[in-house]
Amino acid sequence: MSYVASWIEYLKGKLTGDQPLFEILPGLFISSEIRDPAKVREAGIEAVVDLAGGFDPEALAEGLVHYHYWPIKDEPVIPEQRELYRVAMFALGCYRDGMRVMIH
Repeated sequence: MSYVASWIEYLKGKLTGDQPLFEILPGLFISSEIRDPAKVREAGIEAVVDLAGGFDPEALAEGLVHYHYWPIKDEPVIPEQRELYRVAMFALGCYRDGMRVMIH
C-alpha cells in the first residue's frame, strides 16, 4: 500500500471511528486505535504491544499469545531508555519467533 493510500485509509478510519491495521513489514502491524477485535483476529496477530491503552486483550483470548501494556503518556518527559529498549526487544523477539505482532 502506498503512502497516499495508507493516509486515505487512516482518514477514513478517523471518520468512521475505526482505524485500520497497517502492515509495515510482513507480520508486523501498527494501528492507532482498534475497536473491532475481529480485525485483529482476521490478521492472525499473536502478540500485541499496547502503547496507548484502550485495547482489550480479553476480547482476543483464544488467538493472543502475548500482550504487553506499556503506555506512553503525552507529556514532555521521554520514556526511560532502558525500559523502552526492553519493550522493543520483546516485540522484536516475538517477531523473530515468527509471530504476527501489532504495535498499538
